[in-house]
Amino acid sequence: MFDDKHLTARERIRLGYGFVDLLDDYWAAVQLRWFIRRQTDPELTEWFWAEYRSRLAEPQALHALTYCMSVDWLEDRNTAAPAFEALLADDLERLKHLDGEAREATLRRISRILSASGNVPWCVAAPVYQEASAVPSLHRSIFGAVLGAFFSSFYADLDPAEAHALLLTLDLPSGTEHLDELSANLAAGYCHRSCVPE
Repeated sequence: MFDDKHLTARERIRLGYGFVDLLDDYWAAVQLRWFIRRQTDPELTEWFWAEYRSRLAEPQALHALTYCMSVDWLEDRNTAAPAFEALLADDLERLKHLDGEAREATLRRISRILSASGNVPWCVAAPVYQEASAVPSLHRSIFGAVLGAFFSSFYADLDPAEAHALLLTLDLPSGTEHLDELSANLAAGYCHRSCVPE
C-alpha cells in the first residue's frame, strides 16, 4: 500500500491510519512512521501529526499509536524532540482557554504524551514539565515522565537537581510507588538508576 504509486502520499497515510484504526496493530503504526519520515512536504507532515494528535485525545487511545509513540518516536534520538513538540503542539497554552469535553480531551492527550516522554532529551522536556506542573491533573503524568527518565537504559541526561525541584512541586498521593526512592536518589545527585550504588 505504501508503495502504490497510484495513490498520493496523503491517500497512503489515510489508508495507513485506517488500518491502525481498524486493527490497532503496532506494525501498521510502524509502517506509518517509516513512510512519513521519508516525506519532505511540511504540510503533509503537519497533517500526519494532526491525525496522530486527534487519536491520542480519544477516551480509549489506540494501543498501537501510544506504544509506537513511546518506543519509537520518543526513544529515537533523531525523532524524540521534534515528535514531542509536534505531538504537544500548543496544547498547554490552549488548555488555559478550554472547558468541558474539549478540555478533557486535551488533558487526555497531554497526559499520554507526558507519560511516554521519559526518553525525550531533558533540555527539551524539562521546560514542558515545568509548565505542565501548573495543572494538578497532570502531576501523575509528569511524575511518570521523570521516573521514566531516571530508570531509562537509553539516555542519562536528566538533571537531578532540576528533576528533584520539580518533583517537590507535584501533588502526589502518599504511598505513590517509587516516589520516595526517586526523590532520595535525585536529592543525592543521581541522574540515572545505573549510577546508584548497590
